[in-house]
Amino acid sequence: RQQPQGVMHLLNPSDQIDQGFFVLILAFIIFAAGGPLLKIPLFGRSSALMSYSKFASKAGVGAQVSSRLGMSVLYAPSSILGALAYLQVSSTYLGKLAALMMFLHFGKRVFECNCVHKFSGTMPLATSLFISLIYCVASTTVCYYSELVGKLGPPSPSTLQVALLLFGVGLLGNLYHHHLLATLRKPGEKGYKVPQGGLFPLVAAPHYLFELVGWSGVAILCNHATVWFMFFGMVAYLADRARAQTSYNLKKIDGYPQERLHLIPYVF
Repeated sequence: RQQPQGVMHLLNPSDQIDQGFFVLILAFIIFAAGGPLLKIPLFGRSSALMSYSKFASKAGVGAQVSSRLGMSVLYAPSSILGALAYLQVSSTYLGKLAALMMFLHFGKRVFECNCVHKFSGTMPLATSLFISLIYCVASTTVCYYSELVGKLGPPSPSTLQVALLLFGVGLLGNLYHHHLLATLRKPGEKGYKVPQGGLFPLVAAPHYLFELVGWSGVAILCNHATVWFMFFGMVAYLADRARAQTSYNLKKIDGYPQERLHLIPYVF
């Protein structure tokens, strides 16, 4: 028996598990996505708990680890959770497929940290562990609600096709643009260069765009309001980081095109 098409599954306000996931995701939206805008202590782009990548210049809280190790720790536990859910927990077709998506999505990021990206310097261990916890909540949310919805029946063929297409395009598009960034400078070159290729002539952060495309596929597959709520939190978070990427590029890169948008070509 297939799920009815077009019917989103809602959270149960009286269910304590639903309440817990809702509070955790709402906290992510307020503190991680809204931290820079609301100027919440410890949650700015370059503040203690959210300071990683190029926005970590002002961070220096607690023990430091190499950036490669720190970024790997960000993603590895969430990938492991997906694998464990697939092998040990999920019993439905939908639950296993969504768990596999989590394993692939976060596993790809671990691969990129060790085989694609070029790192230098260090990052706070506290930042790595905190953001890793956020991603573990995301992975657990997807695995839990996909299994819950999956008990009502498998997704329709059209839902499955759209979800897998978006997830695959997002995964490959994100990887491709990360590769472009990693190979931007030739061996021996130093300094910043204007990113080119792919969608870089149109927006500052196409890798964020494709990450959201992939997550939209996950949300469509799970078809639960809690997962969609989490997805829109990710949109807010990455939209803010894309805007920050534009500001960073304009300051650091000579000749960076001022007309280049942030995240969505011709829109934002």
